[in-house]
Amino acid sequence: MMMFIPSIGNLAFQGTRFSPFIKVLNLTMIIAISIPFFIIFCNYDKGNIAMLIKENFAWVWRQEFLEENSEEFKLYKAHSDNFICSLISGTPGFQAIYTPGGLLYKGSSSNLQYVTTTSFLLLTYAKYLNSNGENVVSCGTTTFTRHNIISLAKKQVDYILGNNPTNMSYMVGFGDKYPKHIHHRGSSMPSIHNQTHKISCNDGFQYFHSGSPNPNDLVGTIVGGPDSNDNFSDDRNNYQQSEPATYINAPFVGALAFFSSKP
Repeated sequence: MMMFIPSIGNLAFQGTRFSPFIKVLNLTMIIAISIPFFIIFCNYDKGNIAMLIKENFAWVWRQEFLEENSEEFKLYKAHSDNFICSLISGTPGFQAIYTPGGLLYKGSSSNLQYVTTTSFLLLTYAKYLNSNGENVVSCGTTTFTRHNIISLAKKQVDYILGNNPTNMSYMVGFGDKYPKHIHHRGSSMPSIHNQTHKISCNDGFQYFHSGSPNPNDLVGTIVGGPDSNDNFSDDRNNYQQSEPATYINAPFVGALAFFSSKP
């Protein structure tokens, strides 16, 4: 059986100063992608899979590899710091855009995807700094601690959950005020318990264009979010702001996991 394994090393990074780090990513990706095939074709049980993951990831991240490429990883740390600095107002490398209410703003369509991923990245990096005894990020002549980074991420998380100019929680079902007209077919259609006959695709448009709140709350989902001025249109037709997506929610799970473990 042949398997196609995508390789980051085939990108423009190959042969550059990032090569050691890309090498690690390639090996990690190969292991991660291979696991389902072991489950399906090799009848591995959960215990064997857990051992497979432990042994292979321990090999990829072995101490010898990291020590051998320590200088390259220092350079990666410097570039990572530069990215963090680009998000912090007042630093020489500051480039980010924030709404008047303090939300990181990258694009008009589903902006919260950038907010949740950046928040997760900030918290992951803060955890890295702590585990490696490197407690500061250098931004020119100014340094910021991991606590500053965590605080920056927390502001974004709090904004999403309702601490914003409109007091709107952008997570459906959380708080007293949240989107009621999200752009989601299952949420906007009547429940089969209330309407048992089949609804054709074309007949579904009557519910899409309805001004009534969605009959089914998609609890826990996060929508695209407000515009650059903190305004939000709770309109099913406005998919740029009202559509939920897994790529918005997934990183937010990591951010919430971080804060739930560190109240």
